Amino acid sequence: MLLPNLNNHKIKTLVATSNKYATPFFILDEVELNKRCEQLKNSFYKRYPKTHVFYAYKANCIPHLLHTIHSHGFGAEVSSGLELQLATKLNVKNTVFNGPGKTNAELTYALKKKAMIVVDNLDELKKILSLQTPSLKIALRLSPPYLKNKEWSRFGLQRNHLDSALGLINKNDVCLEGVHFHLGSELTDSTKHSKAIKWLSTLIKSTLHDFKDEISFVDVGGGFGVHGSAKKTLMAHSLRMVDKFTGSKNLEGLACTSPKKVEDIDGFAENICAAFTSEIVPQLGEIELWIEPGRWIINPCIHMISSVVAVKNKSAVLDVGINNLPNCIYEQYPCINLTRPSDEKKKISLFGPLCMSNDKISTTLQGDLPREGDKVCVCNVGAYNIPWSSQFIQPLAKVVASNEKTSKIIRVEEGLDYRIGRDNI
Repeated sequence: MLLPNLNNHKIKTLVATSNKYATPFFILDEVELNKRCEQLKNSFYKRYPKTHVFYAYKANCIPHLLHTIHSHGFGAEVSSGLELQLATKLNVKNTVFNGPGKTNAELTYALKKKAMIVVDNLDELKKILSLQTPSLKIALRLSPPYLKNKEWSRFGLQRNHLDSALGLINKNDVCLEGVHFHLGSELTDSTKHSKAIKWLSTLIKSTLHDFKDEISFVDVGGGFGVHGSAKKTLMAHSLRMVDKFTGSKNLEGLACTSPKKVEDIDGFAENICAAFTSEIVPQLGEIELWIEPGRWIINPCIHMISSVVAVKNKSAVLDVGINNLPNCIYEQYPCINLTRPSDEKKKISLFGPLCMSNDKISTTLQGDLPREGDKVCVCNVGAYNIPWSSQFIQPLAKVVASNEKTSKIIRVEEGLDYRIGRDNI
C-alpha cells in the first residue's frame, strides 16, 4: 500500500480516471469522503450523543462536495457573507457564522437567515445591538489567556473585554446561547482541547455563572490534524536559495519535517468528550457539544492528477503549478508516479509550469523516475489548495468527482470567459 488512504484498488481507479480527462485536474474520492464523515459521526456521537458537527467552508467549499457533507447531517461553519449565501442556497439548516471582521451588511443578512453569530469583539457586539433584532440569540468567542501563538490569540474576546460584553448582553436583554473558543489549526492531539475545556469550566464558575440557564452549547474549536504531508521549515526556503546560487541539487528537501504523527479521530473524540462530560456537564447539564472540522474531513479525499511535460536531468516539469497547489510552498505532499508506481521513493525535483523559481511541487516521487507523458498524483491536497488557488499564468484546474464506478466534472476548468467575465474593457 502506497498510502493509508490509497490502496492498490484506489490507485487503479486514479489511473483509469487519469486516462479519461485532460490533466491537470483535482479528483474528489466520494467513497473516502462519505467514509470519513461516517467515521467522524461514529467517533463522537457514541461518546457524546449531543455532538453537532459544523463543516468549515473555508477548507473547501465546492458545492457538490458540500452537498455530500451536509447529507450526513452536518451544519455549516462560515466566515463571510458570501459563504453564508452559499450555505443558504444549499438549504443548510444549521449555520454558525464566525470571523473577526463582520460588516453591518453581513450581520443583517445573518440575522435575517437566523445563523448563529459568534461575536468576536466588542465593536461587533455593538453593531449587532444597533440592529435592534427582537429575541436576539448570540454566542461569544473567547480567547484563552494562555495561548502563546499571537496569531490565534488575536481572535475572540480577551478577559478584559468579557465583562463589558456580558454587561451589554444583560442590559439589552440578549440571550447568550453559546460560547466558543478556537485553539489553532492542524492540532496533532487533543491535549489543547482538554486544557481549554477545563479553562472554560473555571470561567463558568467565576464569570459566566449568571448565564448558566441560557447557554445551550459550547463550540470547541481547533482543527484536527491529518496524516500525510511534510511541513517545509524556514530552513527549506533558505536551502532553496543555496540550490539556486550554487547549483546544488535537492538540498531543500533535506529541511522538510517528517510527516507529522497525529492522534486518530477516536483519540480526539475520547478525550474531548471525556473532558466535556467531566468539566462542563456538571455545571451546565447535557448541553450540545459543537465541533468544526474542515481539514480532517476533506484533506485525504482530494488529489491532483498531473502529467509530466518535460524531464531535465534530475528534475521534471509537471503541467500543474503552485497557482493550483499553493500549499506546496509550505508543505510537501506525497507524490506517486501513476504510470509506474511502487513503494520505492526517489529523490527528484518536481516543478510546475509557472515562470517563477519557487514553483516546486515536491522533491520526492514514489515510483519509477518519470518520463514525458507519465501521470503523477499529488496526494491528499483537499484542504485549502482550491480556495487559495490563483489565476497566476495558468488556468484554475477543473475538479472531477469519482465514486469508483463513475466519474463526472463538478467544476469546469477556467477559460477566458471566466477569467475576464467580471471585467469591463
